Amino acid sequence: MTDDGYTYTYNGEWKNNLFHGYGVKEWEDGPGHVYMGTYIEGDYCPAKSEYLQSLGRNSAPYYSLEEKNKDFIDSHKDLFPVADASALEPYIDTSVTYSMYTKKPSAFQERLIKLNNYRVIQIFEEDIELEMDMPLFSSYN
Repeated sequence: MTDDGYTYTYNGEWKNNLFHGYGVKEWEDGPGHVYMGTYIEGDYCPAKSEYLQSLGRNSAPYYSLEEKNKDFIDSHKDLFPVADASALEPYIDTSVTYSMYTKKPSAFQERLIKLNNYRVIQIFEEDIELEMDMPLFSSYN
């Protein structure tokens, strides 16, 4: 139970009576979030792919990451978030069309793709418990 009176369940590794290693902390009431990933001496310290996986489970629009997505993110940590969009250019496959992607999304999990003719309709930043600002985007065709 937290100081705020919320309860949660933790399933994972421990060290010296603290969450340590991989674990899942799931709130039973209150925030209602699930934090999956690496804990170090009681603190949630996820790898970027673990953080993005938890974010997708806790915030709309909801999404999940496949292993190929996680591998790409973890092997390109400097790109998430990226300071300059030009750093992404070598990793963007511009040959992929929307119809190709919707036919078999799993074929494109280990790369970035660019879909044209979409407009951003909303950008907002949300303060996350980890004290990180993460821009979230919504788009439409």
